[in-house]
This record gives sequence, C-alpha cells and structure tokens, in this order.
Amino acid sequence: MYVRSRRPPENRNLMKKLPQHWPAALVLLLLGLALWGLTAESRGQNEGHLAYALDDPYIHMALAKNLARHGVWGVSPFEFSSSSSSLLWTGLVALGYVVRVDEALPFVLNLLAAVGLIGVGHWILLRRRVPPLYACVALLITAFATPVPALVFTGLEHLLHAVLVLLFAFLVEEALVAPEERLAGRGGVPLCVTAALLVMSRFEGMFLVFVACVLLVARGRRMHAYAIAGCGLLPVIAYGAVSAAQGWYWLPNSVILKGQLPDLGTTEGLVEFLGYAAYRRLIEAPHLLFLVVAAVAALVHTGGRGGSSGRAWQPGSLGLGLFLATALLHLQFARTGWFYRYEAYLVAFGLIALTVALFGRSHAAEEQETKASGKWQRGVAGGLLGILLLVPLGERASRSAALTPDATRNVYEQQYQMGRFLREYYRGQAVAANDIGAVTFLGDVRILDLVGLASMDVAERVRAGEYTGDHIDAFARKRGVKVAVVYDPMYQRDGQSSLPRHWVRVGQWKIQRRVMAAYDTVSFYAADPAEAERLAACLREFAPRLPKTVLQRVGE
Repeated sequence: MYVRSRRPPENRNLMKKLPQHWPAALVLLLLGLALWGLTAESRGQNEGHLAYALDDPYIHMALAKNLARHGVWGVSPFEFSSSSSSLLWTGLVALGYVVRVDEALPFVLNLLAAVGLIGVGHWILLRRRVPPLYACVALLITAFATPVPALVFTGLEHLLHAVLVLLFAFLVEEALVAPEERLAGRGGVPLCVTAALLVMSRFEGMFLVFVACVLLVARGRRMHAYAIAGCGLLPVIAYGAVSAAQGWYWLPNSVILKGQLPDLGTTEGLVEFLGYAAYRRLIEAPHLLFLVVAAVAALVHTGGRGGSSGRAWQPGSLGLGLFLATALLHLQFARTGWFYRYEAYLVAFGLIALTVALFGRSHAAEEQETKASGKWQRGVAGGLLGILLLVPLGERASRSAALTPDATRNVYEQQYQMGRFLREYYRGQAVAANDIGAVTFLGDVRILDLVGLASMDVAERVRAGEYTGDHIDAFARKRGVKVAVVYDPMYQRDGQSSLPRHWVRVGQWKIQRRVMAAYDTVSFYAADPAEAERLAACLREFAPRLPKTVLQRVGE
C-alpha cells in the first residue's frame, strides 16, 4: 500500500516565496531579448550600421556635437538655432560627446531609460502593494505597448520623458496624501527637481505639472503648488531668454511650428479649442481611447468602493485623475502618432495608474475585505481590463515591432546617405534641405532649413502663411546655397512646383520599400545652375557606395 505524501506547506506558495523583484527581472529579460532580435535584424538590413527609425534623433545629435565641440547650440557649428524641444536629452547627449562623438550614444541612453521605465514602474507597483502576478502583467504590457523596443530605436527622449512622468506623478500622489508638515522644509525638494527635469525632457511635461498644481491648490497647499510651478517654468523661461537674445522665438521652433493651437478667429477654430480637437484625436487613437474609457470606469469603481469622500484623495484615484487630466490636455494641444512616440508616455502612465487603482492594496482595505472577495474582485477586474485593452494595445505592440527594422532601413537608405554624400562633397558649404538631421550631423554643412526648424527667416514666413519660391530663392541667395536636397511633393501646388524656377534638378534617389519615410524619392538640385555639372559628377562617383536597394537617376 502506497501512502501519498503531502507536499510541504512551504512549496504550495512558491510564487509568494520568490524575490519581490521577479516581475521586473522577467520583463527586463524579455525586453532584452526583443531588443537583441530587433537590433540584429536592423543591422542586417543596414550593412551592419546602427541606424535610427527617424531622422529627428540626428538633429539632437548635431546640436549635441556642436555644443560639445564648438560651444554652439545649433545644428551647424556656424550659428545658433532653436531646434530642440528636449533640453535635457540634448544636454545628456552633449555630455557624452564631450568625451567622444558616437552615433550609438542615444541608443545606449535609451537602453538605460528603458531599464529606468520598468524599474520605476516596478517600484511604484511595489509601493502600492500590487500583487506580483498583476505587477508582472502590467509591466509586460507597458514594455511592449508603450512600445519600448520601437522607442529605443528612435534615439529620442520619449522613454526618459515617460520615466519622469511616472516618478513625478508618484511624488505628487505622495504629496497630496501625506500630511502637509511632511512637505515642509526639504520634503518638497524632490518634487520640485523632478518637475524641472520633466519639463526639460519635453515641454509637454507642463501639462502634468499644471494638473499637479491645480490639485495641490485644491488640497490647500498653495505654497507647494507655486514652488512646483516655478520650477517647471524656470527651464522654459531661462531657455526662452537665451533664445530671444539670439533673435529667435521664446519657445523652440519645433514647438512653434508643430503646435496645435486653433485659430480662435473662426467658428471652426473656436469649436476645436473648446474640446473638439481632443475628441477628434482620441477617436483617431483607439489605444488611448480604450485607456481613457478604462480609466474612467476604474475611477468610478474606486470612488464608489467604500463610499468615503476621502477616497478621492487616495493614490489609486489620484493616479487616474492625473492621467485623465493630462491625457485630455495633451490631446487638445499636442500631437499623437508619428512612430508611436508623442503619446507614448500616456500609454505607460495610464497602464501603471490603472494597475494601481484596480489592484493596489492598502492596510485599511485589507482589514475590510476577506481574501476570497478581494481575489474575486481583482480577478474579474483584471479579466475585463484585459479584454478591453487587448486589441488596441496588442496591435500597437505587434505593429511597432514589425515596423521598426524597416523604418531604420528607410532612414539608412535615404537620410543617412544624404548626410554621407554631403559630408564628402559639400562639407562646410551652404546647403538647402527639408530633412536636416543626418544632413547636419554627418555633413557638417551650413544649413538652410526649408521647413524652418533651424532657419528663423524661413520659420517667420511659414508662420505668416506667405512662403513662396521667391522667398526660398532669396534665402538661398543670401546664404550662398549651391545645392538643395528636397522631397519634390512637399513643394507641389496645383500641379506646379513652388521651388525657384532656375533651380536645376540634377538627380534623384529612390528607395524601393517605403515604410516610414515621408516620400520614397529625394531630389538633388543645383540652386546655382553653374553647379549642375559638378553635382552630377559627384552623384555618379558616389553611386557605387549607395545601398543596392537605392535606385539613382542622374539627369532629366
């Protein structure tokens, strides 16, 4: 007769005995494997080079290189240009470039920011006593739906911004929940410092800072609200003063030209300003729509649970309120999309806030609820939330992973080769372009930015709505531009080109599989007709060094 042995009691709850940091460790392992695979695939498509998925990171790299080498805040070493809306990111890259200018530095910084995002998210979930299994699922969705792998390959500041958003939101919650005397003296210093860093990472950080200040005032903590507002505004004011002294706008040109302020002089613009813009962008972004709907439902659930009016000032409800208000401000006044990056911080913020609200535990709640009822409620909430978010966030995660290697290939085939070509044949000379990142970072040219991010006179004409071929010609002559590298469709008006008529199109490059590039064909113009013959010869000489996937045509 065999007697069935009883399993030792300590083995039954093996999951509970595991170290409390296993969710973060597991997610970081999976994230590392995903990034390793994407990096291998990307480099395989790009002749072994590390290329970014956008041209924009090269703008920051050009600014950082010129600041580190020449002490000039500009995309070229010859003049100031207000072309970055992330003072912190550009400054970090510049610090690295003091030692060595390396194209991989933004990639490495983003790897560190990715670790920081998962680490800070895990720390918040631990502090809010979210069960490890729910924390693991939340961190996993956050990692791949934000989406971290794709954002690492942007070489931009969005992951760092997301880290600071989570940290600042947590500190705000603590400040609103804690007794006021705990904030006296040095208690509010971390919050003020984080507010400044948040705005320096991206100017959209002002949305969250504004919401935080409103809540602090409502809580009767006006002095802390004023201090945080001052620290958040200080980088904007300081940079604006420097920029204005150089004859530029107080805000970076990227913010001015890409801003989403409607025309209040028209009925349509007034309707947009009163909330329709937020509604329209929310409908166009299903991942944000589902997050906002889930957050509203969770806020109603947590607000009704227990029936206490003080529930609104609990971390779960506060986190949801901070997220919803920040999301609505962003949707009203800022952009979404463009390779998943503009609203990435909202995805991470919303997921962590939802997890804390639905699965976070307090000692008081544990005393009021039985273990069985608590598990049942959390299980139902988790299942419903999973069903609600699975489709939009899953699609975002899978599509971003599929697009990333191809996006880096497009940039390597197009903008990266433009930079290499100009560095070899036109280094230090005046060049006109409308994609200025790789062109300035690699080419070291005197740039006429036909979009206006790095050329103030162009920006003024763009804002005035009076930007014609005559203006382009005047700006080019003033700078002595001989060569222009542009996308023709950007200058088509009613079937006619708005480029100066005497510009001679000498050649074109065409990529074969366009995924994220704005256009598949870039054109080379001789702004000075006398330069046409030399430009054609340079293009023919450079042709063997182009990737095989790029088709070149020289001559009409």
